[in-house]
Amino acid sequence: MKKSVDNLSRNSVQREKESAAKSGIVGGAILTTVELLGGLVSGSLGLLSSALNTLMDFTASLIAFFAVRKSSKPPDGGHQYGHLKIESFAAVFEIVLLYIVCTWIIFTATVKITTGEARIENLLVGIGANMVSIIVDAFAYIKFKTASKDHGSEALGAGALHFLNDLLIAFIVIAGLILYNFGLWYADSLAAIGVVGLITYFSLDVLKSSIGVLLDAAPRDVAETLRYKILRIEGVKGCHNLRVRKAGNKYFVDAHVEVEGHLPLSRAHGIAEAIESQISEIFPGSDIIIHTEPSPKIESIPIIRNAASEFPEINDIHEITLTDMGEGVFLSYHLEMDSNINLEAAHEIAHKLESRLNTLFKKPIIVVSHLEPVLNISNKKVVNEDEAKKLKLRIIEIAEEYPEIKSIHDIDALSLGRSVCITMHCTVDGAMNLDEAHTVSTKLEEKIKSMDDRVSHVIIHCEPEEA
Repeated sequence: MKKSVDNLSRNSVQREKESAAKSGIVGGAILTTVELLGGLVSGSLGLLSSALNTLMDFTASLIAFFAVRKSSKPPDGGHQYGHLKIESFAAVFEIVLLYIVCTWIIFTATVKITTGEARIENLLVGIGANMVSIIVDAFAYIKFKTASKDHGSEALGAGALHFLNDLLIAFIVIAGLILYNFGLWYADSLAAIGVVGLITYFSLDVLKSSIGVLLDAAPRDVAETLRYKILRIEGVKGCHNLRVRKAGNKYFVDAHVEVEGHLPLSRAHGIAEAIESQISEIFPGSDIIIHTEPSPKIESIPIIRNAASEFPEINDIHEITLTDMGEGVFLSYHLEMDSNINLEAAHEIAHKLESRLNTLFKKPIIVVSHLEPVLNISNKKVVNEDEAKKLKLRIIEIAEEYPEIKSIHDIDALSLGRSVCITMHCTVDGAMNLDEAHTVSTKLEEKIKSMDDRVSHVIIHCEPEEA
């Protein structure tokens, strides 16, 4: 049902575009006839140049009509992306014709000014023909401009420029005829040169846009807008190789998005559909291809841990941070080794692990590793029980400084030889997110370490408050 509704909508749009193009053809035929006869009867060179300009526009309207019809055809074996670029090609061709006419007008105006030959036989016929031209030009311009804005047609936009050019030329011709009657024979030519400059300037945007489409230029800022929208969709871990191009009023979008590797195919497909829906809301009727792939951030953690396990000297690897920088990967981690190993040997082991990881990753990696001794906690409490009690009381006082912490319990002070390790449990609001809970526990850890130089390690287990 939805497909048939979409087809009806596309057919309606196509009819409106063709209607505008047909109006241009009819208008061009009327104008060419009226201006050509008016110029021949009156002897006005300005009116004859306007007739030639209109004849060129009439030809351009025919091109626009057939371009619009051809571009609406569905993709086929020879044109798998459709025929939408025909409109851009037609727009470029029309503007080239416009520039040819503008060049002719400048040449004619220059000749009139330098020779002073501006003889007009029948002033009233010339003015009458121009009044008809103004009415028809105004109607056709409004029709083309409206259709171009509503449907994003470059060919119709270029056609609107032609009729605007005709409209201004018609006013200039009338002004020239009237001023000629008062003896100012060169005013028409000077004004014509000025209008040609304006038309050339205003048509540059359409020309630039159409050439950009033909060259598959990326529409400005569109890719970044889409990337922002894609990354906000739930389940998307990354986005790269995002490419956007435009043909006619249609956008073509393809992108690679990263999702968790353990997701079932149906879930990954659902994420891709959500992305397509989001893009279609911004650019209706877009042709969208989304390729889903496992996120390297998720899949690489087990690879890193497995590589570390190949080295018996490494007791543990933790605090793993992985950042995909596009051309490479930034990786940092903490390595725990026996406290008796010397720094040179520990550094050599870390270097070997880095070399091993470089062979496992597809992209080049930058590794920063932090070396630390294994936390070897004995089963004995601090020998001085009184000192342990003092530490616990001080910890309770510190915890009271943090309103987020509801309570603390199971505080132990354990011997690490020359230093002390504090372990404890604290409760916080169960609705607090993990990031906030981690921040609170980290602040408490640092505060406890700063209270006594002997405290080297603090391990806090954060748990939700019981209702």
